[in-house]
Amino acid sequence: MKKIGRNDPCHCGSGKKYKKCCFNKDKNEGKLKKIELEKEKEIKNLERGDKMLEELRKFFPALGNDEDYNYFDFENSDNPKISEEEQQKVIEWWEKYKNLEDIDELKQHFDDFLNNNSADVIANLGIHNKIFFELLDKFIEKGRVDEIITYLIDFRKNYPEIYEKSAEFYDFEVITWHVSKDRKDEVKNYFNYFEQNPIKNEEKLFETINFLYATNNAELIIPLIKKIYKEVNNSNDLFNGHQIVDGLNVEIYSKYLDKEINTENIEKLTDELKELEIDFDDHFYDIIFWENRLKYIIKKYDKWNNSSKNEELFNYFLFEISSNFMRFLHEEKNITYISAQYYGQLIYKYYLKSFENEEVFENIFSFEEDEIDQIIGSLSKYYLSISITKSLSLLNTLYYFAEYLFVCGNFDNTEKKHLQKITTKFHNLVYKKTMKTQIKTALFSKFPIFG
Repeated sequence: MKKIGRNDPCHCGSGKKYKKCCFNKDKNEGKLKKIELEKEKEIKNLERGDKMLEELRKFFPALGNDEDYNYFDFENSDNPKISEEEQQKVIEWWEKYKNLEDIDELKQHFDDFLNNNSADVIANLGIHNKIFFELLDKFIEKGRVDEIITYLIDFRKNYPEIYEKSAEFYDFEVITWHVSKDRKDEVKNYFNYFEQNPIKNEEKLFETINFLYATNNAELIIPLIKKIYKEVNNSNDLFNGHQIVDGLNVEIYSKYLDKEINTENIEKLTDELKELEIDFDDHFYDIIFWENRLKYIIKKYDKWNNSSKNEELFNYFLFEISSNFMRFLHEEKNITYISAQYYGQLIYKYYLKSFENEEVFENIFSFEEDEIDQIIGSLSKYYLSISITKSLSLLNTLYYFAEYLFVCGNFDNTEKKHLQKITTKFHNLVYKKTMKTQIKTALFSKFPIFG
């Protein structure tokens, strides 16, 4: 079936362009369908037993079930063919592995196999999906992060064909570790697999992008984005591929914030956007749109109305206040406009979720603990997991938003401290819970993150 273009007539017969009619509805329904399929898949895996073993079987079909490590169908495996003697070595290795608990013994058992077998035999072990995940978890839990990441980097260098099979997961951990160690100049060395296959690795690609935006390190990822954004944006397999262009848009329009807002400069801005060769909506090249957008960003900090009469005015309010909040973050917290937009978008999404299904938009600046807990929990969900980067970023967003509202005159000092106290409490809970399991959490140890 031919894909409908955004400017084609809508399939419903309304006569409108697809993008002006059923595009958003179809996109949302497709996203929901994908989520439901993922849920069904997860339930099936859980019914079969150990989820990690199920994931392992996708890449290593020779492995038997978790009750019987002696069963390997080496003939039907996609791994390199090995002799019967070598097959027996693999089976015996797993027999011993399943009974080991001590992490140093596990690592030594693994090292012994690597040192005494060929690359073909090692490939049959199923390393890439089970063993390293377990080693990572155990070493991180014990606080031995530097040791396991260094080990992982060496394995990446020495066994690239095996590493590549789950590279996006490993490289995300390696990248976050380098940032946490302030070894940012080395991060670019771990983008090659994202560049080679951004569609296959899209989940971890966007997690990496968001992490670097959230920690004010956009300059590390922008060169990669410029290489892959067209492929990602134009992919029919991704629902949110267009989001990869956000940073490039900000990089362009932020250059015009210090210039006079006039037709000549805005035309130059839109000409630069057109050079990206992306099929944006028509309004994205509209002079009035950009005139308003730039004015919202640079407007002085004034008191905002505490209510909106209808949904349309509420959406205008969100657009204006999130844009102005960006400048506050850029100027007062000394972060790039790319990272400032990341946080501006989070306050926008927070409000959309807060007033979801509401018809009356009043008490816009009222923040209560239970509501914050629910909204951040909801926004941080990613399929069947939780994005720690997003949850901690949202808490930082609300903390800074309290400062912003105080500067604008919407909060007094008591109200500011009330919201900041709530966000600090939740940050401490999330940080304490994840600091021993997530390398990236180390970058959020300071709260608020930018002082």
